[in-house]
Amino acid sequence: METSDTENLLGDSLATPVPQAIEDFERIFAEASAEIYAFLDRRVCTKLRRRLDSGDLVQETHLAALKQLETRPSLPPRIWLLRIAHQQLIQAYRRHFVSSKRTLNRETDWYDCSSAALAQGILSKGSSPSAHLQAEELRSKLQDAMSELNSTDREVLLMRHFENRPYAEIAVLLDLPADTVRQRFGRALLRLRSITKRLGLMDHLQ
Repeated sequence: METSDTENLLGDSLATPVPQAIEDFERIFAEASAEIYAFLDRRVCTKLRRRLDSGDLVQETHLAALKQLETRPSLPPRIWLLRIAHQQLIQAYRRHFVSSKRTLNRETDWYDCSSAALAQGILSKGSSPSAHLQAEELRSKLQDAMSELNSTDREVLLMRHFENRPYAEIAVLLDLPADTVRQRFGRALLRLRSITKRLGLMDHLQ
């Protein structure tokens, strides 16, 4: 999948059976549920975790997918479900930011929580253990530094560099051309290397 493009991904999906029956859908969802949960849980930052439960978002994804079953696009079921999960996540953040009088930050969109996920991804790649306090200090500095990156670029970095997703899959999940994803990843990785070098964390990007 490393060299796959969006067209190949969509083309391969034509041979994937569309789940016409509810039983087939439930089986497919059950098989993908662990990945869906991990995908969502990684993107629910600490400040929002008390308001958003990853398990609830999985259920919202299930219901949304069930409603779209008859009009499912020509995509592999797993990627289709992840895209719906991604959409549900965006909608959930928008509900909280727009409807709540106690918004966490009026100038913050949901992608800002990818700063926390990206910082965690960088720290988890470190080769030497750190004390808890030191790790927390680094995480705080990294999250602040991640704001230097465009919100979509942060998500591309998270998906590609730390989740090892193929470009074609990222393109589908973010609704971007595959070539654009490649270009954004290349530019964002250069900026990320500059940031980690400044903070003395280059070994965390190996």
